[in-house]
Amino acid sequence: MGPVYRLWVHWISHPLAWRVSNRWLRKSYRCWTGPEHLCIGPGNGHFLRHTSARTHTVQLLDLNPQCLDMGARTVRATGKRAFAHPPQDVASPWHTLQDESVDSVDATMVLHCVRGASMHNKAAVFREAHRVLKPNGHFFGATVLSGGPGVAPNLFARLLMRVYNQRTNTFANTGDRSEDLRAVLEEAGFSHVWVGVQGTTGVWTAVKR
Repeated sequence: MGPVYRLWVHWISHPLAWRVSNRWLRKSYRCWTGPEHLCIGPGNGHFLRHTSARTHTVQLLDLNPQCLDMGARTVRATGKRAFAHPPQDVASPWHTLQDESVDSVDATMVLHCVRGASMHNKAAVFREAHRVLKPNGHFFGATVLSGGPGVAPNLFARLLMRVYNQRTNTFANTGDRSEDLRAVLEEAGFSHVWVGVQGTTGVWTAVKR
């Protein structure tokens, strides 16, 4: 997950295939991360450099030990505390996290890699995020969608999704739709749900009341 990964994912795939704004993603971390933040699927930790000034601790949850290690190192380089939970499937119960224990949660560019035939099959992630959030906490993120209102994949996106969905442990988003993203957020108990679409990427923020 070095320079080649960053070039391909952040500077080629994001703007040209998924057409999601890296500026918007950075802004989401600055705006919605609270003092105790939980990051689901940190990847290479790139966006964790942009957590808000009020954030003092970032917890990390992922199945991949390398992602946990890179995310923790990125957070510590900013002078903030990092705590990596033991590697675990984010679609399973988060037994290492207590109810109402964090101020914010993000799942940025990870849900399209979670196994499931549709967004409804990934609803456990949304329910767990709601469970661990304190009242008035924000849950935000972004995910590559396959269809639904507003979703407009270009040729590059269609080609990448066709390849990635045929490879083990890469994508699993052939049934992920924009209307289902909103539905699972509301069904999980979130209020003030906002869902937008950038190209073929669903972006959202929601609040626990």
